Amino acid sequence: MAVVISLKLVFGHTVTAQLRSTSTSTSSSLRTIVVMAAGTARLAAPTLLSLLGLCVLSGTACAQTFTTRSIGQSNPLAGTSNTITVTIQTDVNLAQADSSVITISGLNNAPDAASLALASVENSMANMLFWEGTTQGEGALSSGTLTLTLFTGKTVLAGTQYAFSFTITNPSAAQDAPTVTIAASGTAFIAPTSMVAPDSPLLGVVKGSKPLLVMLPEFQVRKIGQSNPLEGGSNTITVTIQSNVNLAQSHGSVVTIVGLTNAPDTSSLALTSVENHGANLFSDGTTQGMGSLSSGTLTLKVHQNQTVMAGVQYAFSFTILNPITAQDASTVTIEASGTAEFLYDRGAMSTDKADLNGVTNGGKPITVVSK
Repeated sequence: MAVVISLKLVFGHTVTAQLRSTSTSTSSSLRTIVVMAAGTARLAAPTLLSLLGLCVLSGTACAQTFTTRSIGQSNPLAGTSNTITVTIQTDVNLAQADSSVITISGLNNAPDAASLALASVENSMANMLFWEGTTQGEGALSSGTLTLTLFTGKTVLAGTQYAFSFTITNPSAAQDAPTVTIAASGTAFIAPTSMVAPDSPLLGVVKGSKPLLVMLPEFQVRKIGQSNPLEGGSNTITVTIQSNVNLAQSHGSVVTIVGLTNAPDTSSLALTSVENHGANLFSDGTTQGMGSLSSGTLTLKVHQNQTVMAGVQYAFSFTILNPITAQDASTVTIEASGTAEFLYDRGAMSTDKADLNGVTNGGKPITVVSK
């Protein structure tokens, strides 16, 4: 196989290079290149190949690849806005003149977008390299594959690092992180190769920085029980929780417990720590270790500089006076907002010890029986 390439040098001379492969095997990833130059200048093979944007190692053409191919995300939570950042570098030019296209595949369940805006990262202007056929700075996302077509006159230059991001809405259901690959065609063919993603936790989610790993926020532990079912009596209610994501005060996080039917209202309800300083996590908006109880709903604002940490079990209690009229237990649910929105239909609380002192369901808040 022979390819004839002409280069117009700055001093007006034309150098003609003939590239011959010394191997006829199409399966070989490394092939020695022989270069012959004519004219005033004599250029060594590595120099000439570098001018052409070809990968060269000690005079040998090497397999074309993405030498940098990293990808990460900003948010692993279901149904939320998620910015995905991509950093790439090739060892070969990819030019629009050769109809070059880069594809990123494996973005499982990302919503389709015929025109997906790209944003430059670190002033690399990488977003302006691409278009979706209509608008510069955009790509096309379909069936989990992002297609990036080189814009008119643009070239991804070998050895130059580019970074860009795009924002999607995460799927509404939980999923494991998919294997994301990157490939290219046009000036060079680069076979699909796995991208490199961080293993770091994000918002308390293990490996949450991996793109399209999606977690459905919930309290994995959500228990509640009471000490006294007798009407008019003092009743200590104990709550045990464990979240699968962080809930930070910096995000305005609030935990609410709903269904404490006929519990007396109080704007400042004292909390007592039972496990892992659970009471200290919350406030009534002013005072640490307090909550506010209104119309059967206990509101717990995450206190200043506090975070309900994912994977940590906390317990706290509070004491109320029972209603003076007998009643059955209600379904008590727990919800959260702020760092994450916890779905109501996944928040029903359970009671370890349903029967208490011979009273059926006497341990379930707020069951009240006559004395």
